[in-house]
Amino acid sequence: MSFLSQSEKYDPNQAADVIIDMQKELDDELALKDTLDASVEDKIEKAREFLRDNAVLVDSQLEKLKDLDEKIREAVAENVKLQEQDKEYHDLITSDDYLDIANKIAEFNVTATKLSDFLIESGRRGRVFHY
Repeated sequence: MSFLSQSEKYDPNQAADVIIDMQKELDDELALKDTLDASVEDKIEKAREFLRDNAVLVDSQLEKLKDLDEKIREAVAENVKLQEQDKEYHDLITSDDYLDIANKIAEFNVTATKLSDFLIESGRRGRVFHY
């Protein structure tokens, strides 16, 4: 892991937000029991209402995310080229201390992503992942 890329992405407030978001996921999962206990008619109505209220928005958000994906990939490629141009700086940020903190930030991100992926695969994830 690169210290520069990890340190630029790390925001203690955003990390705290991830923890809060995961707590909300846990709360949602615990609240799901109420929905599962509801009548079939109530579940059908809630599903229809969700589709009616969100179909257009989901399409729009997906297109925006795809656009951001393309732009982020281009920016990362350009930044990698720029980063490799300064040897002294490169040597500093690839030293053990910087690699250690970068790996810890990356481990936090991977853990949060794996937890989010697990929730998505389980059909439980309801919020956009912000990290």
